[in-house]
Amino acid sequence: MGFQTPEDIANRALQHVGAPLIAAGSLGAGTDRGAIQINQCYTGLRKAELRRNVWTFACRKTVLYPINTQVTSLPVGTASDVGTNLTGTLPTLKLIPETWSASAAYVAGAIVQYNNIWWTNSATVDDNLPPGADGSTGWDVYFGSDCVQPYDSTKGYYVGDVVYQNNGNNLTVFVSLENGNTNAPTTPSPWTAGIVYSFGDVVQDAAGFFWQSNIQFNQNQQPGVYGPWSGTPTYVLGALVIGTDNILYQSLVASNHSINPANGASPTNWLALGSPGSWPEWNALTTYAQNAIVMGVTDGMLYQSLQANNTGNQPVGSTYNPLTPSSNWWMSLGQAAPWVSNFNSSTANSAWLGTKATLDNLNITYPIGTGPSIQNTSKNIFKLPRGYLREAPQDPKRGNVSFLGAPTGQMPTDWEYDSGYIISQTPYPIVFRFVADVTQVSTFDEMFCEGLAARIGMEICEPLTQSNAKVATCAGFYKQFMNEARTVNGIEQGPTEPPMDDYLTCRI
Repeated sequence: MGFQTPEDIANRALQHVGAPLIAAGSLGAGTDRGAIQINQCYTGLRKAELRRNVWTFACRKTVLYPINTQVTSLPVGTASDVGTNLTGTLPTLKLIPETWSASAAYVAGAIVQYNNIWWTNSATVDDNLPPGADGSTGWDVYFGSDCVQPYDSTKGYYVGDVVYQNNGNNLTVFVSLENGNTNAPTTPSPWTAGIVYSFGDVVQDAAGFFWQSNIQFNQNQQPGVYGPWSGTPTYVLGALVIGTDNILYQSLVASNHSINPANGASPTNWLALGSPGSWPEWNALTTYAQNAIVMGVTDGMLYQSLQANNTGNQPVGSTYNPLTPSSNWWMSLGQAAPWVSNFNSSTANSAWLGTKATLDNLNITYPIGTGPSIQNTSKNIFKLPRGYLREAPQDPKRGNVSFLGAPTGQMPTDWEYDSGYIISQTPYPIVFRFVADVTQVSTFDEMFCEGLAARIGMEICEPLTQSNAKVATCAGFYKQFMNEARTVNGIEQGPTEPPMDDYLTCRI
């Protein structure tokens, strides 16, 4: 399986020096000499090796925005607490993600914090495993910005951009799920047949009600406010009902009465639309007929009534026993309701994810010559992203091809690094490429693991073996693996703008 945990790298280092191996999970708490020695240097050497070279596996991109702090010092609690600048522009605020919870199901784009580390996920995560745990799926360390900009309807946003809006008496935080996103976060998308919705997507039906997708790959299942067909009422043109065959039908006539859509005898009265997208939640006071389908209030699953006059019998947790048919009231259909109307989430456009993050003021001492972005007499500052270790080439392939060895004229940036910020005259967002402090061993390049193990071996060899010869052996392994990593492009090398060729230089 290759390198999966820090202990795998530690044991490779111990192999180089000829010391006993350590057990899984003992690197941070082991009492043997090898574990103690490696534990003292592992984190520092890992970060040093990531900074020493531009490893392709550790390169990340994020968008940085110029910071605009408020002129007042009010604490942030509600929308009215946020100080505004003299121009009325809302300030940049500090992101505080929600704490991960084992009882929550997180969708793609969610940002949480766990064990003082920020995490984001690229897929629906419902395995109840904490981020970073063995077997946890979808979670990646968050390497984006922790600065949140107010939403601006004139801008198009990138994937991962975090903005906030005034939502009544509080500030709601949204994460962009698309590039070139010009949608308003709090305006839900109308439900559209053919679109494949993901778990957590929010849409609006034709009647103006909001629905949240309760399943992945939710397609052609129409949400709406409708119930089972009955022969008593008269349905108007366009009315939606669920037939006794559990198919969704739409009335084609203005006065539709006592014609069962499920019998197929009158296709001019009803149009079959397919699977219903929403079902009524079970209610203890409602009497359900046999075969009626409801959604469990606490689990979002679908249940079918096995008897008539079914009142007050809780479907969630019910079990089917063929030996006692009179006591069987509900049968689970084994599937989740496609859409739910009662959901605890910020109403968001499908291009945005509403989060439970909170915000706080940014307390910044501006470097000399800089100031808030609303000032046009000073340079702007851009806060470096979380996990930043070093700048990577912003366009590593530029300058590779030039005429007769002449420089291609790549324009240099005016970036200065100061106190964790980039200082620049530009008023525009910076798409910033950098080397991140990657900690998950399973994402490491194999060559990096080998090189880090050899580097650790150089440090622990003397305390464990008192052998200078083995130190030299580890140094040889380190050099070998670093050279091989460059050969296979595991490490980016060479300038992005080549120097002028000597053939041209001597003629100037």
